[in-house]
Amino acid sequence: SKEEKVTKADGSSDAKVTYADGTYSIIADDGKGTVTTTNYTADGKVTSEVKSVDVAPQDGNPETVVTKTPNTDGTSTEVTQLDPNSDGKVDQVITEVKDADGKVLSRTEETTTVNADGSTTTVTKEDKDADGTPEKVTSVTEYPNGNTQTVVSEDTDDSGSVDKVTTENRDADGNLLSRTEETVTQNEDGSTTTVTKKDVDGDGVVDETTTETVNKDGSSTTVTEKDTDGDGKPDETTTSETTPPAEDGSVTTVTTLPNGNIATTVTEKADADGNVKSVT
Repeated sequence: SKEEKVTKADGSSDAKVTYADGTYSIIADDGKGTVTTTNYTADGKVTSEVKSVDVAPQDGNPETVVTKTPNTDGTSTEVTQLDPNSDGKVDQVITEVKDADGKVLSRTEETTTVNADGSTTTVTKEDKDADGTPEKVTSVTEYPNGNTQTVVSEDTDDSGSVDKVTTENRDADGNLLSRTEETVTQNEDGSTTTVTKKDVDGDGVVDETTTETVNKDGSSTTVTEKDTDGDGKPDETTTSETTPPAEDGSVTTVTTLPNGNIATTVTEKADADGNVKSVT
């Protein structure tokens, strides 16, 4: 590569680095910690712009690095890397796609945190329509032994509320240890149904499925099906019916056990100290 000085209209100069293939970069340094590098094709078209800010202090670890890349459809992608404590490790990455006028079309935010127990958690928020509410949030925690837990929360119908949560635990080799999937459905009659599926041993077979429907009046029905032999079919079913709260705040739950026995439990309203009394 060849480096030379390019004089601007105000008399100041930038560095120009020309590469063997004819592409080149213009590097502007304001002398206060901000360096802007604009990369060009051989015929002068901008391929990317990188702005690096290292001001507090100027230790060679920039607090902010912004990379702008034009896309073929007229939009541009802007990636902002943040290292607020200037330790050389990026703590947050924000990726935005913008139209020609600079309006944000989509936004992804990734934040990494080191926890007290030595684990590291990376949270990625995906806002596909840039309305301020992410449709998908992924949290990945890696533990010192190499095991990981991944929790994915999704707003699948773009209603503004999370309606699906998937949790997976894996060992250091990536083998599945357990998996839980919870989906929430708002029904036309005003009730809410939550279905929770659990694979407790990571063999790919759902061991337990719980379906809970809560009605507008506070009553609910919960059905739990367990696959005890791992053949993918339910072997035990437990059904619980809970009444709406009575005038005194108590509720009655009638549970039908797998063996056909029936248990009735009356749960009183919590007292002033938050204590709850149940009688079966």
